[in-house]
Amino acid sequence: RHTLHPMGSFSKVAHVDDPKNLFELHGTGSLHLGRIFSGARFDRAMVMFLQCVAALIAHAKRTAVPNLSEPPYRIDEDRIGKGDSMLSIRLQFNQDEVWTRALKYMLTDLKWLLAWHTQHQLLQTGGARPPPA
Repeated sequence: RHTLHPMGSFSKVAHVDDPKNLFELHGTGSLHLGRIFSGARFDRAMVMFLQCVAALIAHAKRTAVPNLSEPPYRIDEDRIGKGDSMLSIRLQFNQDEVWTRALKYMLTDLKWLLAWHTQHQLLQTGGARPPPA
């Protein structure tokens, strides 16, 4: 559904139906009125990125790896968490501590994806170590 554009500290994401409309995965750091409008774009980009993570997790679950647990946190649209404790990934109108915890949850799921990929590669190569990247 989305296309990532890795550009170092200035990465962007776009919807596949509108690839020219890029959303920035970075902020300006300024505290002026424009932050409200750029913040909405950043929030949209973060939601799109979280949906990319959710799509990767869905793929990983379809190609199961033995002895690998479930991802630690569940993703639902723009929220991530466990059980009833789902946190929004949006920065705007959110408390800094809550947003930071939501990002921590996302990074934990990304770490789980890294473990899945490593195990998947080992299975594909018959137990041999994958070639260095």
